[in-house]
Amino acid sequence: MGFKMTVEYPVDKLDIKSVSRGEITSKGNFNTNLGINDGRFDVLWNNVEEIKDDGTLFLISAQAETEIKNDIEIKLFFSQPDTFNEKYED
Repeated sequence: MGFKMTVEYPVDKLDIKSVSRGEITSKGNFNTNLGINDGRFDVLWNNVEEIKDDGTLFLISAQAETEIKNDIEIKLFFSQPDTFNEKYED
């Protein structure tokens, strides 16, 4: 019914252009603080009902800052207290 995820990325290699809803988060409140902190942003979503489907939570549109010769690591973390079901249980 809700989650908070943090995305970390190397700002010297990637410019995150936008973050948009996926099919799982197509309903409800969807917010991000992209552009507030360099190299990280949060994605917050909540809805009035629990969703148990598999699918895409959100899409990240990015542009390389330089020519990429190796892998780029993007880290995803979730906040356990901010991830809950219809009964507001973790």
